[in-house]
Amino acid sequence: MQRSVLRLAGGLTIAVACGSVSATPDAPTSIGRLPPAQTAGRLSVELERTEPARHVAGNAVADKDASERSASDTKAAVEGAKQGSGLAANVAKDADLARQPEVLRYLALTDEKTLRDSLPRGTMAEPFAYEPEWLTGPNALPVLRFASSLQNQRLISWFLHFAPQEEVYGRYCILIEDDVADGMNERGVKLPGLAGGEVSWRMEHGPVSAARRGLYAARDYIYAADTGRGFGQIRSMNSEFKAGVWYVIEQYIKLNTPGEPDGVGKVWINGKLAWQSDSVRYRDKATSRIDHMHVNVYHGGMGLPKGPMHYRIAAIAIAKAYIGPPPELIGVIAPEPMLPRTGRVRDRPSRSNGSAPARSVNSP
Repeated sequence: MQRSVLRLAGGLTIAVACGSVSATPDAPTSIGRLPPAQTAGRLSVELERTEPARHVAGNAVADKDASERSASDTKAAVEGAKQGSGLAANVAKDADLARQPEVLRYLALTDEKTLRDSLPRGTMAEPFAYEPEWLTGPNALPVLRFASSLQNQRLISWFLHFAPQEEVYGRYCILIEDDVADGMNERGVKLPGLAGGEVSWRMEHGPVSAARRGLYAARDYIYAADTGRGFGQIRSMNSEFKAGVWYVIEQYIKLNTPGEPDGVGKVWINGKLAWQSDSVRYRDKATSRIDHMHVNVYHGGMGLPKGPMHYRIAAIAIAKAYIGPPPELIGVIAPEPMLPRTGRVRDRPSRSNGSAPARSVNSP
């Protein structure tokens, strides 16, 4: 890895460590292992303070201009790094994101008290999780493991609120355990996603395949203005989730002009763009905003699990900029390439409850 230092006016330098810099998050690629260029050569930017430059009398105006250019150049360099690698690339551990100004919420899954302190009364279905286990994940990443119930479709349902946004990023890490293949009894399991106003946009994994145990179609499940009242829509992510493997899922919403099909949506899986659209009609009402992530794992549908199922979740973050995979999972996620699925899942109505976007922590 090469390291070069760019010296700017005003006493600042930018030290840039880079190997082969990978494409920006907007570059559509197939889902799979993060390439060596993104793991070993992750772009990082460090600001270093050097001894102030000596000024020559009479050059105050020139010094002021140079200082302003320095600040502008520094800001541009930092923003460029964030767009290329994500906010998480600039922290030593993922929990440090909580102190970043671009981050609206960070949910640390370290223990029950911390979780309850982060989620006010009325924003969490009880029990908050079945058979919860607080685990130490890869490279000390805090992880919550939880189970299903044979008497409930809901595994977890929390509302993580933040200040209303016109555009926002939401990210979390999920692992599907092997016993989901034995316990699942529905056409899909809903996973967390962004929501607010007229929008409920969760991710989803598909049903069990007897011939391909442990492989599940990756897709989403959205209620919005263009899906109509009482109907959700399912769209394929053209990829698969494999049991026992960590996946980093990140969504981006930019709300549409009310009533117009010009909203933007993107989904990244393990730092790779899996799906995007610039023609979504999320809202018809000008007052609609995105204001929470529905941290929800829901079996179905209306059918109950036929046996125990376990999932793991970690590193939930909401931000105003692309976040990217946690540093603890670099080199861990997608240990083997997952080829895109052929064909698409046809958009179909919801079979859940025939209602508009869920408003209760107990609803599907």
